[in-house]
Amino acid sequence: MVAKKIDEKDRKAKKQKDAGGIKVHDFHSSQIKESFIDNDEKADPLEEPKIYLNVVYHDNVLPPLDQGRDIADPNNDRIWVIIPMVFTEPKTRKSLDGLQCIHYDVHINTCVIQKMKAETRAMRSISNYIVLKF
Repeated sequence: MVAKKIDEKDRKAKKQKDAGGIKVHDFHSSQIKESFIDNDEKADPLEEPKIYLNVVYHDNVLPPLDQGRDIADPNNDRIWVIIPMVFTEPKTRKSLDGLQCIHYDVHINTCVIQKMKAETRAMRSISNYIVLKF
């Protein structure tokens, strides 16, 4: 008897799923006021402020470190565990359109930039690392 009840519940759930598909939200379309695209075309509130992250490099910044926190081989980014970087205080400026922009500088060692220029894979992974640390 218990198995029959469970089977009936499974069939009802399957019918509901097949009839309406998988629900990805729990609100009705009448609750949606406007789409992201409509909001983007109105230019508010997504236009301001914009944040810029400038990557600056110099040999005075500590180079990448390996697992033992020793200076790693600058040519082998696969053993880099830590990329030392220094973030500056934000600077607020206005764009040519008069919108507020916030600029940050991140200082890294020259060997990191050289690796980023040499390989697309390194460019993507190091860029992700910098953004995650930001």
